[in-house]
Amino acid sequence: MKNEKVQYYLRILLIAVLLAAVLFVLYKYLIPLLLPFLFSLLISAIVLPAVGFLHRKLRFHKKLTAAVLVTVVYLIVAGLLLLAGRWLYQSASNAVDWFNTRFVPDVNALLDKIDNLMHGNDSTLMTWLYSIKDSLIATLQPKVVALSTAVVTDLVKNVPGFVVKVILSVGATYFFALDYDNIRRAVTSRMSESLYEKSSAAFRSLRQTIGQYLRAYSLIFLITFAELTVGLLCAGVKHFALIALGIAVFDILPILGSSMIMLPWSIITLLRGNYQQGVILFIVYLVVVIARQFIEPKIVGERVGLHPLITLLAMYVGLKLFGGLGLFTLPITCAVLVQLEVSGVTHLFPVRREPTDPPPYQRPKRMFRKKPKKTAD
Repeated sequence: MKNEKVQYYLRILLIAVLLAAVLFVLYKYLIPLLLPFLFSLLISAIVLPAVGFLHRKLRFHKKLTAAVLVTVVYLIVAGLLLLAGRWLYQSASNAVDWFNTRFVPDVNALLDKIDNLMHGNDSTLMTWLYSIKDSLIATLQPKVVALSTAVVTDLVKNVPGFVVKVILSVGATYFFALDYDNIRRAVTSRMSESLYEKSSAAFRSLRQTIGQYLRAYSLIFLITFAELTVGLLCAGVKHFALIALGIAVFDILPILGSSMIMLPWSIITLLRGNYQQGVILFIVYLVVVIARQFIEPKIVGERVGLHPLITLLAMYVGLKLFGGLGLFTLPITCAVLVQLEVSGVTHLFPVRREPTDPPPYQRPKRMFRKKPKKTAD
């Protein structure tokens, strides 16, 4: 019995180590190498259901519909990338000018207000604050210049390689979308029956899990958008709905999040002397961050069929090991494994015995009994 238990736990440990090794190799070597083709597979997976629907319901030509939809999707993606690249280039180019003309004067104005509030009573404190300001500006200024130069240089330097990857991705997407049926038949006809059944089950589980993930993060996006809309409206921000939409989209992206916008915004607003709006923006930032930490594991876990604790653990481990990509891929991998285990395709973690409830709690006996109180006769 003891040997069987040892073998069982060793088997679980071996499976976990092999899974971690496979994920590491995929993340470190294969995914960067095959990224254009993986992106083309993603676009094809988005387009093909719509192609099938239009072909069945409206009798559209399958290949022509696939070509048109792929073109439309890539035009939308290209437009979004151009807008993001233009905004990033302009922001990086103007960072040094903004630092010298906006940030430094705002800090000086804040210190002058503090000095006026104190009526010049504590010159030692103000001298210390001004020295901290000078050292802070002297430290930040070269870093801002270096960061701005690095961002602009990297954007310009990486354009040729990015264009090559885009061309490969577009070409591969057209091939995948137009010849999907032939590619599928060519691959599946060379599989054994058991391998085909397991691969089909794994693909169905993966597609279902990704669909549930998209629904879960759509719900999280709507909740974040609602919180930001109400908060920015209370702060008196103009075009609050449009700004809330942009921050909510930014919040969905891994690693970045709303902290990259809301926290600097609230600090800059406070430095410029608008204390009421700055405090409200900071409170909105806290509400969004805290709510996201609580609702994300619960919503994602319930949608994909994982316990919130396992979801939270998978998200944390994925983020630490594989960065922003692991934040999504490791929970998806765990959810797919659970679906395969439940459907009986795999037997990685077999049930060894029937679950039983723990024995009822029994209060321990006292080592020394209390002496009975004497009662007056």
